[in-house]
Amino acid sequence: MYLFEVIPSELRNLLRLIHKMLSNRRVSEEDFERERKVILSEIKMRNDDPGTLIYDLGPRALFGDSDYGAPPIIGTEESISSMSVRDIVDFLESYYTPDNIVISMVGPINMAINEIMEIFNKWDGKASRKKEPTIGKGEPIIIKKPVESAYLSYSWQYNVNNEDPFLLSIRSSLLEFHLVSGLSSYLMSRFRNKGGLTYTIDMDRDYLPGTYYYQLVISAVDEGGN
Repeated sequence: MYLFEVIPSELRNLLRLIHKMLSNRRVSEEDFERERKVILSEIKMRNDDPGTLIYDLGPRALFGDSDYGAPPIIGTEESISSMSVRDIVDFLESYYTPDNIVISMVGPINMAINEIMEIFNKWDGKASRKKEPTIGKGEPIIIKKPVESAYLSYSWQYNVNNEDPFLLSIRSSLLEFHLVSGLSSYLMSRFRNKGGLTYTIDMDRDYLPGTYYYQLVISAVDEGGN
């Protein structure tokens, strides 16, 4: 998702810029190599920070070696190092196509629909067929690092079946509030009463086709606590 905010008088210029950005297929080798270095640096920083790495381990421990358990969007050192400009162009041609994108606008729109459509009419291409994502079964992951505190992640999934995604999202929000931030949170009160145990508790959740995924992260746990 790309989000743009603009004053109404500049809407036409913004739409022209968006069209140019989405339909562009030219990738500079120099820009590509510069960005590769930036991303590799970000991955290293991410892997060196246990408070960030723990969120990547949850899906992998739950779904294993599958699409659902794949590494984070930023990729891995191996995938970024082996990528080429041709890979980027192929990706743009496969997915940055008019039949694969929805544009929504909210606010004091001062343009007719026909005028908006005219900006994007010259954009062509057809998206490649998307494969069905694989879902596997993982196993516990333990990584030992020379850090001062322990970081724990508990992941579980809930099969959605034919449930209303909107109602499921509401129930998930209530669960997150009760476990993490509610004044009567059972987990918070239990951890608070443990002498010498430092903590923060956070919850991550995501709706995936056919299942809802939850991850409870307990950070900065004193290894000396019980």
